[in-house]
Amino acid sequence: MSLSLARSLLKLPTTNVLSALSSNVINKRSISHSIPNQFLFCKKPSEFEINKVQIPNSSWKKGTPQKIPNGKLITYEPKEMFDMLRFGLGTLTSTTSLVSTVSADGVANTAPFAFCNLICPNPPIICVTVHKKPDGSLKDTQVNIDATKEFGVSIVSDWFLESAISTNANLPPEEDEFEKIGLTKIPATVIKAPLVAQSAVSFECKLVSRTQYSDEDGKETSVAYFGQVVKIHANDEIYNNKTGKFDYEKLKLITRVDGHYSKVNNIIDVEFAN
Repeated sequence: MSLSLARSLLKLPTTNVLSALSSNVINKRSISHSIPNQFLFCKKPSEFEINKVQIPNSSWKKGTPQKIPNGKLITYEPKEMFDMLRFGLGTLTSTTSLVSTVSADGVANTAPFAFCNLICPNPPIICVTVHKKPDGSLKDTQVNIDATKEFGVSIVSDWFLESAISTNANLPPEEDEFEKIGLTKIPATVIKAPLVAQSAVSFECKLVSRTQYSDEDGKETSVAYFGQVVKIHANDEIYNNKTGKFDYEKLKLITRVDGHYSKVNNIIDVEFAN
């Protein structure tokens, strides 16, 4: 570490020191900003356990007011938020999903999306919201869905988290993310886009509608795509369709919380008497 860097770190708050150190390492070692490097990932724990925990307030009775948190509730306009994207992800959490598409020229693409969820069970509709790139250009996912009217959704588990989030790399449209990152393709049965073999659960979707969103200045910021699920693929060691239950200890589901990733490893069984 250089003397100048050490002096600058001493002037920083403690919470900023690690950020400054990581930025210095990246700049000095020419580490890729687009494709995560293996040593930057934390080591996985040797075991993954699902814990069934008790309901937090098992003695609660209907009609009894529950705890109101300490502190003052402050009201904001959406535009006043420090980062509306991260605020939404930090409160309205969802699973991490890989959305796969194929271009009009047949080039496969896949990318991670947190704004991806089932919004209606009958008919089954999955909504994927695609934001513009920071420079205002379109993402390959948006271009491909507009061209082919279909997309695939593959759920991310912890055994391939590194490769899944690495698909966020800014690659040119003619490059195949599956091949570049190392994900394995499996053919879908209805749509042309491939699915991710590493995923335990995948959906094939046909586009039914799209909604464009713009900011106050009329500039397009994102497009929400609504796709009807036409096929579902679920690993038989993880999902039992006779009971409708998942083995979450095997699924090792990954969710997105704020700017972080989290494992689902606590299950709360809630049963109320009528």
